[in-house]
Amino acid sequence: MKAMPPAHRKMVANTISQLNGETRRMNMAADAARTATADSLRQDLVRMPEMSAGELAAMKAAHMGRETRLGDMHQQIMRSMRK
Repeated sequence: MKAMPPAHRKMVANTISQLNGETRRMNMAADAARTATADSLRQDLVRMPEMSAGELAAMKAAHMGRETRLGDMHQQIMRSMRK
């Protein structure tokens, strides 16, 4: 897991950026849950490079949960665009 963070960090950062761009293009108001989740993921990304393999393993479940929530929010936004 220690070797994965650079690629993973890039993927998560790109996902956050894409979601932010899509919500701006749709003129959507800020959503507290979406903002908090993205902020938490950004904090994860900042901390990851300094973490040991054990620390990364310990935070993996919580980080993946935040990724899943943000992905679900993104899917909801995309569904709302099709209506």
